[in-house]
Amino acid sequence: MNLMIGGGGGSAKAYLKFNAKSGRWGFRALDGTENEISDPTFIADLGNIATGWMKFAEGQPPEKIMDPALDQAAPQPSREHKRGFILNVYSKNSFGGVAEISGTSMALSNAVKAIHSEFEAQKADNAGKVPVIAAKGADPQKGKFGTNYMPKLSIAKWVDRPADLTDASPARDEDIYRGAPAAAASTPAAGHVPPPAPRAVSSQSATEF
Repeated sequence: MNLMIGGGGGSAKAYLKFNAKSGRWGFRALDGTENEISDPTFIADLGNIATGWMKFAEGQPPEKIMDPALDQAAPQPSREHKRGFILNVYSKNSFGGVAEISGTSMALSNAVKAIHSEFEAQKADNAGKVPVIAAKGADPQKGKFGTNYMPKLSIAKWVDRPADLTDASPARDEDIYRGAPAAAASTPAAGHVPPPAPRAVSSQSATEF
């Protein structure tokens, strides 16, 4: 399935972040502190990724209208809303458990779209398990607004789902669009990056993360 994306103070959640302008990763802890991290390795709950429309305005909480399903896009609420995603990730060592990554950046969205395609190609051979994602550098993407960086992501292996990583959508119920879905063909992202060819992966316990 082709994903239709791309195109201060304390927090109730921990967040993994990727800055497409600098090509760097960061992490915001539950207490609101932020730190830069280098090429993280983490479990990604790609089977429960949520897509939809998001609007980020300085000094305001983000507005999210999430799709009712990956193949059913919600209508765009306004021109300021961009296609994006929400994904739960897990690393006991790097994040202290579960964190959320989300965004509307074209570079990050295309990287997530590609790794989701790789996940879809391998999931039948790894039933009941979740993929471990390795981030290794970033590729520059030149466009009319300057250079952005797309993270290079790959599935390193598959592991058992950690008990703390709930098998559920990261989207809040109140953010999910309940009306008639928009036509799927009307909102696909441009600049899709083809996923790498599937390869043999190993199964391993999640406790090392």
